[in-house]
This record gives sequence, structure tokens and C-alpha cells, in this order.
Amino acid sequence: MKKLLLFFIFFIFSVQNFGQGNFGIGATFDVNFVTGDFSDFLNTGTGFSATGEYDFSGNYAVFLQGGYASYSADMNKVGGGGYSFDFSVKSITALGGLRYYFPVPVFVELGIGGNYLKLNAEIWDAVNNETTNKSTDYEFFFAFAPSVGYRIMLAERSSFELIGTFRSASKDGTTFSSFSARAGLTVYF
Repeated sequence: MKKLLLFFIFFIFSVQNFGQGNFGIGATFDVNFVTGDFSDFLNTGTGFSATGEYDFSGNYAVFLQGGYASYSADMNKVGGGGYSFDFSVKSITALGGLRYYFPVPVFVELGIGGNYLKLNAEIWDAVNNETTNKSTDYEFFFAFAPSVGYRIMLAERSSFELIGTFRSASKDGTTFSSFSARAGLTVYF
């Protein structure tokens, strides 16, 4: 994870300092609707994403994107033997990909990378009135994420974007997928 963060920082500064095209940095607020294997027991999640984008032809851009989301369990707390359990899933996404801008302010993008998932359990001991937290390590899932977006230019160097993304992350026959509605700002250098 540290290597990915260092690569992302290096990419941003390299493109900003030596690039011959437009470079943008953006942030979005994400609302994630779970589909697939996890949709039966996870609620809608919320999170954020950060994107570095390099426009190399006017219509094409490459991007790196990182994001975080949290999902609570869609079930009553499970209990037994004086204990109750409440579950949640945390997700960290790292994608790289290509974005195509149509002549109108609509774009499509395709991202490929990884989704790191972690299961958390909050355990409440009713007898001792104590709460403890247990969690798994983050596990890597291969991720594929096509998107469609609409860009509204705010000024010469900034834009507001509305983006719909379908993200599918798979590992060993298990699929974690979601549809994300994202809204955010991008600033260009």
C-alpha cells in the first residue's frame, strides 16, 4: 500500500512538472450501492475518491484513482451468550485507467486495479458492559470499473463532475460489486 501511495505521489509531481498537456487533481464524494454477493447483508456505503488525471490529446486522458468507502451490515445485531455483534466492511480502491472525452461534456472511463476489503466486527459483552473490535486484514480483490460522467466547466481551470461507476472486484469466486454515484471537483494545472 505504501508503494502504491508513493507511486501516486511521484506520478502527480512528475506530470505536473514535466507534462506538456493538462494535468488535473480531483476529489469526489461517493455513494455506493452494493450489488452481487454482498448485497444481501450490506447497506449503501459512503466514501470519497481522489484522482490524478493527465490529458495527453484533448480527447484522451490517463488517470490514477484512490478511494475509501465504508459499509454497515444490513441486519439486526446478532446476539448470543451475553454478546452482540455488529458488522461492517471497509474498502480501499486503487485504479489506473483511460478516460475518453466526447465533443459534448460527457466522458467514459475504464479503470483497472485493486480493491482491498476488510471485515470489522464490534462485539459488545452485555455482562461486563465492554465493547471490543475485531477485524480481518485487508484482502486484495482484482477490480474492474467502467464509468460514465458529465463535466461542467466552472472556470478556465476547474470543473464539477457527476460520475456513475460500476465497480466489480473478484477473488477466488467471490465478487464484491457496487454502483457508485460520485460528485466532485477537479482543478487543472
